Amino acid sequence: MDFSIKLAGEADIHDVRKIRSRALAEEPISFAKSLDEYQNYSTNSIRDILINSQNSSFTFLAYSKSIPVGIVGYHINIQRSKIRHCAELNSFFVIESLRCRGIGSLLLKTLLQHARNMPKIKSIVLGVNTNNIPAISLYKRHGFKSWGIEPDALYAIETYYSLEHM
Repeated sequence: MDFSIKLAGEADIHDVRKIRSRALAEEPISFAKSLDEYQNYSTNSIRDILINSQNSSFTFLAYSKSIPVGIVGYHINIQRSKIRHCAELNSFFVIESLRCRGIGSLLLKTLLQHARNMPKIKSIVLGVNTNNIPAISLYKRHGFKSWGIEPDALYAIETYYSLEHM
């Protein structure tokens, strides 16, 4: 199956909303944001994240036959001088029927290469649900190392979940 990766821009707002909403609906225990919270975002809010964020937020989309099938992003906290060298990976998702086909790996490689080209980024961090063994394995294959577990970090579907920080 052919697929492509692109840096999302203003023309991709609808695709970002579509795949991000799907991610939050299908994997509610994998994200801090809920589907209800995300659905309250206006089109202008998503546009601001994609294009008006002063080069501090980047979102990549994976496509198969012009259909969005995956997403990943990272954010640089440029407001805080002491931590702006550290980016945070977020919103990583590939639709379930296309997992284990290299899409997630290509999304992650694309993000990491983009971040390496940012002059002041020294590290990328993330938090992943400790129950998400496939994601943890993928991150480790791409060089991420665990540095701690945060117990009861997420509360979803009437259950607390721990996050592994990498």
